[in-house]
Amino acid sequence: MNSQLRDRLAAEASDRAQSHPAFVDRALQDGMRVYRRHVVLAVTAAVACAVALIAMAALAPRLVWGSPAEERIVGLIIEPGAETVLLGGTVEFVAVAQLHDGSTRPVEGPIIWKSSDTGTAIIATSGQAKSVSPGITTISGSLDGQEELTGRAFLKVLRATVGPRVWWASLPP
Repeated sequence: MNSQLRDRLAAEASDRAQSHPAFVDRALQDGMRVYRRHVVLAVTAAVACAVALIAMAALAPRLVWGSPAEERIVGLIIEPGAETVLLGGTVEFVAVAQLHDGSTRPVEGPIIWKSSDTGTAIIATSGQAKSVSPGITTISGSLDGQEELTGRAFLKVLRATVGPRVWWASLPP
């Protein structure tokens, strides 16, 4: 646009604005209406995005915030690790999960218990071992039957011994 045309259009617009102020008011009203519409659309879009992010965070936190450090189990520890019991006695074994970072926590899930010598001791699904005869047996527990997540403990069963009996006899004088 050349400068002469621009000057002429500006002069005509100035003349019209002075002679017809309603046109300017109407233009301002139309402009404000369009501006308000844009603001409402922008606010609505921002609220919709916020609601979508909150819903996603509530339904799938790992997708939004990243996955938390997983507690990967690398082994089982059977406690007590070694125990001695008298014939007929019982011992309660428990399994503890060993995590990849070296820490431990209680096991969540079924433990499959086994005794290597059921003639020496038997073990219940609860982890309670009952001695049957003198000897040594290995008690093993595996998390949900997984061989790679198996811990072991030793149980020694001793024969119950009775100490020497002392008899006192006294003869009349």
